[in-house]
Amino acid sequence: MDINQAKQIVLDAGKQLLEKGYVSRTWGNISQRVDQTTAVITPSGREYEDLWLRIASRKMTPN
Repeated sequence: MDINQAKQIVLDAGKQLLEKGYVSRTWGNISQRVDQTTAVITPSGREYEDLWLRIASRKMTPN
């Protein structure tokens, strides 16, 4: 999976959660692992309605 595919998965999940009323406004984050060291995650404090395609991605490092 590449980063753009992962972003689309997160985007679609966010839309579904919002449409079904499971979340509202800025409640929670949605993430998707791309590979061993990379994931995409929705930014904190952003309303889901304004989110679409501003999803952050970065390399993960062990604790």
